[in-house]
Amino acid sequence: MTDRSAPHDLDAAVRRLKSATALYERWLAAGPPPLGASMSRWWDARLIELREALAPAADPTPAEEGAADRTYWNSRYEENQ
Repeated sequence: MTDRSAPHDLDAAVRRLKSATALYERWLAAGPPPLGASMSRWWDARLIELREALAPAADPTPAEEGAADRTYWNSRYEENQ
């Protein structure tokens, strides 16, 4: 019996690798942060870009899933008040 999900997983991994490589090349061309820029904000922006390049857009983060659950239960609580 063969696992049919393996080629799909491989395609997704290749897309993520290409996305990360393109991001690396863009960062390399951009160079260091400008003088006077906040290093922590500059790094935060890079980490957000990296996460978006590696994480599939359709998958919600645990925080997003938790927010949806809280919204549902808060609305249920308000209905009963």
